[in-house]
Amino acid sequence: MNKADVSAGISPRQSFDSWAKFVAELERIGVPALIVASELDQHCPPKAAEIIASGIKGSQLEIIAGAGHPIPVEKPCELARMINSFLAHID
Repeated sequence: MNKADVSAGISPRQSFDSWAKFVAELERIGVPALIVASELDQHCPPKAAEIIASGIKGSQLEIIAGAGHPIPVEKPCELARMINSFLAHID
């Protein structure tokens, strides 16, 4: 992953250094992870979720269409289905 990839996920309130340190720590996660993002989220855009998912071996990325940042408020049923499906397939 290069600096351009990492910086694509930075919100205006984050520094590059803090984001890069966060991304570097992701490889330490050794359990199944579901990364859920929403298509219209401006606080944590889908590109940031893609970077997070790429840093966690075996993670699953889901993007919810037509939702902004508050996924549980805007798309609660779709989010619940994703979580239940993910959990059902964990060994």
